[in-house]
Amino acid sequence: MARSTLSSGFLRSSKEPYDEIRTPCLLCRISFRNFRAPSRLRQALESERTMHSVESSRSTADVHELTLSDDRYPDRLRNLSDPPPLLFVRGDVDLLAREQLIAVVGTREPTVFGTSAAEELTGALADGGWGIVSGLAKGIDTIAHRTALEHGAPTIAVMGGGLDRIYPAENKGLAARIVDQGGALISEQPFGEQARPQHLVARDRLQSGLSVAVIVAQSGLRSGTMHTVRFAATQGRPLFCPVPHNENTASEGLRVLLERPARELCSILPAWRSAKALCERLGDQPLARPVTREGLEEFVQAVGRRGER
Repeated sequence: MARSTLSSGFLRSSKEPYDEIRTPCLLCRISFRNFRAPSRLRQALESERTMHSVESSRSTADVHELTLSDDRYPDRLRNLSDPPPLLFVRGDVDLLAREQLIAVVGTREPTVFGTSAAEELTGALADGGWGIVSGLAKGIDTIAHRTALEHGAPTIAVMGGGLDRIYPAENKGLAARIVDQGGALISEQPFGEQARPQHLVARDRLQSGLSVAVIVAQSGLRSGTMHTVRFAATQGRPLFCPVPHNENTASEGLRVLLERPARELCSILPAWRSAKALCERLGDQPLARPVTREGLEEFVQAVGRRGER
């Protein structure tokens, strides 16, 4: 007696998902043309298939795919210990090689202090000719991208999912503005890949890696921003933080970076728990350099000298 068990997922996934049904036991293919389905159903299936094909072609039409051997692949990423073997870019691909790029990152839930710090620091840098790198997340990332655009500066959004999976979805409009105004969206993840937690952590090394320096506008101790801080320290990128004016826990991470010896960060920051060797190399000095409202001009000049090296 022939077995009649069918594997799960027997509907074949292909460019034409409705064309056939596969039954492993019989190795047969049954075309929808053999069914006497109502014409409206057939039309609906064909319409959905056509729409899917059109949307796929639209989403990939203006995307650059850069390999490590591509001349347009940014040197700063190529020189990392773990560069992405393939980089997807939508927008101005030449922007990735710009000398004056700086990352502005921070919490997804900024206070008034964090919002003000992100706006003022990003605005000053944008007016000074800098391109702004961030991660398109809610909070500080969104403020950094928007402020850069408002000041006429290009900005790069480093994404944790595929370029067709804008995360969070509420930033789809912002992502379009970034590209339209001369910026770029980049990702090492293929099309269709969601922004999973491990991808978001991995993309943090690209934010710091693309940049001359990193600014943390506001962060708590458990913020994912501390992954970017760890990557910045590993890559030798200088770190800057605004000086918090009160004891709000939303800025507790800033105080630790500005005041505590860098070698202690592994015992304080959850994102640093596996980086003990790095902490030992960093020594007794605080990792971050302070930035104040009164010292903004001096700060921009100092970062500018760093970018010219």
